[in-house]
Amino acid sequence: MAKQKQYNPKLHKEKLIKALIKHLGIVSKACEEVGISRNQFYIYCRTDDVFKQEVDDINEITLDFVEDKLFQNIKEGDRSSIMFYIKYKGRKRGYVDSSDVNISGGLDINLKNMFGFEDENNTEE
Repeated sequence: MAKQKQYNPKLHKEKLIKALIKHLGIVSKACEEVGISRNQFYIYCRTDDVFKQEVDDINEITLDFVEDKLFQNIKEGDRSSIMFYIKYKGRKRGYVDSSDVNISGGLDINLKNMFGFEDENNTEE
């Protein structure tokens, strides 16, 4: 007769933390490795403050790792990394990817006509 696996949340959580570190915080990969559902992972996060804090710490370490890679790319002159950084960190200095539009006065816009829909109150027969 096959031995049935025992449900052991403490062991799952320990394995999940190790798997999250290994997979840089990617929940689906960690859950797959441990053999639990993502839903169960999120239940652990909601019900165990210590586990949630460990997960948050791993996510912060992962963010530090990725930022380090970004800065390495910037130092090497990678244009897309430079643009990404300046777009998000340089906003206060005017480096933005959008335009401000100021409209004063009134505008009478009929979206139905604009997109080719007939106005229900103004149909010609």
